[in-house]
Amino acid sequence: MPTNLGKKRTPVSERKGINISERTRELYEQRDKALDNSEFPPVHPDKWAGAMRREEYFRPVKKQITIRVDADVLAWLKSRGGGHLTRINEILRKTMLAETLMKH
Repeated sequence: MPTNLGKKRTPVSERKGINISERTRELYEQRDKALDNSEFPPVHPDKWAGAMRREEYFRPVKKQITIRVDADVLAWLKSRGGGHLTRINEILRKTMLAETLMKH
């Protein structure tokens, strides 16, 4: 199943998971255990450690647009094999994220 940036969903064995701090583990152990019998009991931190990160699952909504690209740029993108539209999106996303991070 495709996800963002044209990649396939990350297999469970290759997920980076979520870093669970010792403080979080301590707080879990100190929780009100009476809530464990509720309809929605708390999830053990080890279960979260193997969870998917947003970037491993998130699939942004696509919008169809028309753009004009210089012929040599398009030729370069196509020369690298199929998926030139995906590569355009990857380049734009990297630029967007870099600029977004610079502002913060």
